[in-house]
Amino acid sequence: MADRKPARPSPLRDQSSELAHCSTERRHELLSQARFFSGLDEAELSRVNSVFREVHHPAGTWLHHEGDEATTLAIVAAGQVKLLQHGAAGQDVLLRIAGPGDLIGGFSAIGGSHPESAQAHTDVCLLNITASDFQELLLGNPRVALEVLSFSAEKLAEARSTIRGLSTEPVETRVARTLLQLAADHGEEGEAGIVIQMPLGQQDLAALAGTTVETVSRILSRFRRDGLTDSGRRWVVLRDRDALAELTGD
Repeated sequence: MADRKPARPSPLRDQSSELAHCSTERRHELLSQARFFSGLDEAELSRVNSVFREVHHPAGTWLHHEGDEATTLAIVAAGQVKLLQHGAAGQDVLLRIAGPGDLIGGFSAIGGSHPESAQAHTDVCLLNITASDFQELLLGNPRVALEVLSFSAEKLAEARSTIRGLSTEPVETRVARTLLQLAADHGEEGEAGIVIQMPLGQQDLAALAGTTVETVSRILSRFRRDGLTDSGRRWVVLRDRDALAELTGD
């Protein structure tokens, strides 16, 4: 009988405790780092913390759909959330994957409807605040209101940049840029490189890069062969970030 190849060591770390419960201290830490509230003092942060509520959802749960009335703002405490829009042909277009500390439904929570759908990509722990409580915070704290406006302007600029890239950049560049953005948003330094710890199928990468699954498969095979990346179940490692950045011209 032929010897079995030894299994590759997994770079994953245990995240079960982060998903199990968001302690008051952990919530306070997340809120202090969150975009809208990072400039608040301790007393203001404590007041903000008191109006957030912890909720848990299993992977695959739809948190809201595009066009739904925006009744809550959520901060991801643990896990990842897909943000999608419905394409003209009926397919879902994956815009980005939000992770711990990211805001879900932030700008729409000051009034109106959600411009995109949100689905739990993994099991998630969220910190929710109602739109009315969030609006009260804006009225009482101009600094938070200014951050909301700044956040909105940045997301609009990002959307324009993405559209421009999809129409002008070679597909290899788009895949490399997608991996680098995922590493910037979700990556952690590991022994072999930058570890992106999440289920990241080729369908997801294709949707983010604006290409086909077959093209992504071919490009990822080449990246692995050239020593730029490695991957396994629920993880991707960027082994040579600089080489990937060269492909994007950054």
